[in-house]
Order: sequence, then structure tokens, then C-alpha cells
Amino acid sequence: MADEFQLLTREETIVSVKHVGEGHRFAFYVDADPSGRRLSPTIAVRGGRADTAHKAEIFIIQARAFAEREARKAGLID
Repeated sequence: MADEFQLLTREETIVSVKHVGEGHRFAFYVDADPSGRRLSPTIAVRGGRADTAHKAEIFIIQARAFAEREARKAGLID
């Protein structure tokens, strides 16, 4: 699964990833609340190439899992 996604941005407030095969882009915002830092349930999704076989929504769960792993590696979320 990890090879399906590419890290685009890993900053203090945002982690964005791209589905390599279809070009869909997902941006997950980092939220701080009393229980710690986590990725926000609200995301920004941008469509991929015009010839994609699947809608971006199909990849949201996988994209979030990849983004969370990358955010944890960088110490952005708990």
C-alpha cells in the first residue's frame, strides 16, 4: 500500500499525499486538542488526472493511513 502513495507535504499544520497511479491528492490538517495532536477528520481532496479509473473517495482510507504513518514518523501527531 505504501508504494501507492507519495508524500507531498509534511508540515506542522498539514500533511498532503498523492495517489501515484491516479494522481488524486489528499490534504489532512493537524489538529491539537486536549487529548493530543491528530489528523483532522476534515480533509481536502483534489481530483487526479482526467483519465482516472476511480474517484478519489475510494482511496481516502488508504490515504489517511499513509498520512498518519508519515505524520507520526515526523512527530507531528501523537
